[in-house]
Amino acid sequence: MPAIHLEPIESTSTQPEPSRPTLASRESIESQFLKNVLHTVPSYVLDHAPLIHLHSKEPFWPASQLNHIKNLNFSNQPILSHCQAENRKEIPFSILSDLKFNHEKAYMTTDDIEKIRSSPQSIQWLCSNEGKPDEFGKSKVSTVNLIVVDKSELTGIPNTLDAFWFFFYSFNLGPKVLGIHFGNHLADWEHCMIRFIDQKPTAIHLSSHADGFAYRFDSLEKVGARPVIYSAYGSHAMYPKAG
Repeated sequence: MPAIHLEPIESTSTQPEPSRPTLASRESIESQFLKNVLHTVPSYVLDHAPLIHLHSKEPFWPASQLNHIKNLNFSNQPILSHCQAENRKEIPFSILSDLKFNHEKAYMTTDDIEKIRSSPQSIQWLCSNEGKPDEFGKSKVSTVNLIVVDKSELTGIPNTLDAFWFFFYSFNLGPKVLGIHFGNHLADWEHCMIRFIDQKPTAIHLSSHADGFAYRFDSLEKVGARPVIYSAYGSHAMYPKAG
């Protein structure tokens, strides 16, 4: 991959620059979270891993994050004075972790954007048909990201642990109102969190659009020890019951 040359440019805009986190503030936030992240996953967490049921006619299946990234381009608006980079496919996704590009004017986009607006289901990489679960109910191309955090200090309750499962889809199909879908967007992260106290599951939080809802763990349907979660058609919002 050719080297990427970034140079500061003079601002020609009278608009204020978007605020960006400082290195010190970001590291402080990260350290507060990361210090309690476990590096090994307890067996009781895996024993209670959720089972996700998707709609039988789901058009946008669990996707490969790597394949999704390969279909995106880097975009950086030229009004910014602190740094500029050409919009080109060779620029790696990791550039967004650079503080110079950590703002709302630098993002990843795609050449398929107009076609996606009119007919998202015609875009093969968005549908991720290869992400359909196999006969064992597993998706081979879409890995689940699991983060386990000790919350004992935060809650004041000893032996409290939160396990977060994150699920990725390349496209979110928004709800239909008067025959028109609203809220469509590229890249869709959903998650559920199970709280364990003394190694026993006590509660579960299911993401739904901008937020979600929490439930008693024993109130959900189970297959063995594993809770069953239902994913909404297109939007992948998570619910404890079908319908």
